Amino acid sequence: MKYTTHIIGLTTLLLAVGCTSTSNVPSGAKVVGGGLKIDWDAPADGTAILVETTTGKTVATKSVADGGAGFSFDLTTQQDVDTLQAIFPTMPTNAQFVLYFVPSPKKQ
Repeated sequence: MKYTTHIIGLTTLLLAVGCTSTSNVPSGAKVVGGGLKIDWDAPADGTAILVETTTGKTVATKSVADGGAGFSFDLTTQQDVDTLQAIFPTMPTNAQFVLYFVPSPKKQ
């Protein structure tokens, strides 16, 4: 029983640390996509943030609008390859890209 308590405590700590690894992402951000090819349409006005999660580096941010600008990322395009080469002189072998969405604050 004593070891179970320690394991539960350690697991909780590891989960908390893992959840904060993308500290450059605002607290209200929601995961909306990921991968090597993303084509996402915004459900509302806000900001899309693409993060490489193993390093925690922000790859791109873009203002998006409901029914307007969405977010695209595709490693088969030269522009996105050039962007990644500028950010990562040596690309992580286990790179994982996650797209977050932060809705704009409601105007009163």
